[in-house]
Amino acid sequence: MPVQSVRIKSNRFKLVHRTGPANRKPTQSQIEAITIHKPPSMSLKS
Repeated sequence: MPVQSVRIKSNRFKLVHRTGPANRKPTQSQIEAITIHKPPSMSLKS
């Protein structure tokens, strides 16, 4: 897999942990919902 897509996934996981319990593994639906509600500028931050 390209390195860029891996970075995007790790950013999404960081957003999930920031808005929810860190001990709970985020599901795909949670990642998608948070990514939709977050501004695009936050998702593009490295």
